[in-house]
Amino acid sequence: GRLVLAGVAVAALCAALTRLTVILVEAQAQSVLNWLAGSLAANSDAS
Repeated sequence: GRLVLAGVAVAALCAALTRLTVILVEAQAQSVLNWLAGSLAANSDAS
């Protein structure tokens, strides 16, 4: 019960912080989203 609710609350907080970061750094938002999705395609050092 409480542990699940706490997990949902932490996940929602992390999602909100992620959205806020993307909004504040709008110029790099696409590369940030790619990084969060696990893509290295936007990284110039990827081989």
